[in-house]
Amino acid sequence: MKKGEIADFKIRSDYGYGESGSMPKIPPNATLNFEVELIDWQAEDISPNRDGTITRSVIVEGEKLANPNETSPVEGTFFHAVGTYEGKVFYDKDVNFILGEGSEVGLPEGVDRALRRFCRGEKSIIRLSGTKFTYGPNPPPEYNLPPNATIEFTIFLKSYEKVPATWEMTSEKKIEEATLAKDRGTAFLKQNKLKLAFNKYKRIEDILEYERSMDPVQKKVRYLSVAENSLFALNSTSSFSVSE
Repeated sequence: MKKGEIADFKIRSDYGYGESGSMPKIPPNATLNFEVELIDWQAEDISPNRDGTITRSVIVEGEKLANPNETSPVEGTFFHAVGTYEGKVFYDKDVNFILGEGSEVGLPEGVDRALRRFCRGEKSIIRLSGTKFTYGPNPPPEYNLPPNATIEFTIFLKSYEKVPATWEMTSEKKIEEATLAKDRGTAFLKQNKLKLAFNKYKRIEDILEYERSMDPVQKKVRYLSVAENSLFALNSTSSFSVSE
């Protein structure tokens, strides 16, 4: 049903009160008729601070097994997004991207964040409001959106590749992932994509924080010094809001 819709429901007895009925008003095996008006509903709040800036209304539930995580590849063959503003479509694409890098394919941070709560096979409507998780005060000009517009995305996540959590990685895998994060962060830094660079350098710290197999000096020189210096510089000179 849609908001404000009035509908008549005819309910078979086995979906109603069955053989026992509900005497004295409802006899056994009664077919019931209901007139229902859907006045409003409350979407699920999945924003980090539970402030309503990211809400989800599930259309099709997915497999309740696992969710995508940071750096999970999301293939366009298995992912489709439709963005609307006041009922008008401004984004309708199959896209490939790495989770955490949605801005590379024109998606706002709110979609990137919401996907981490999705299940494989899920289709949901995501509503984004405020400034942090929408396109903010400077939306892409090709979308013809006003500043800080409240927008909706209908997202169908057919599948994804889940990246192992840090505690599931071998030492070799951690070094491989840290190297990828360092190279990716440096590439974003050269393109002046500061927020993306910051998140990649932060990932190096997260991956190697408890790694004991590497020589401490080697770990510091090859990885952590790069991350620490870059994070400090970006924090000191950038005006962007660091992801929570």
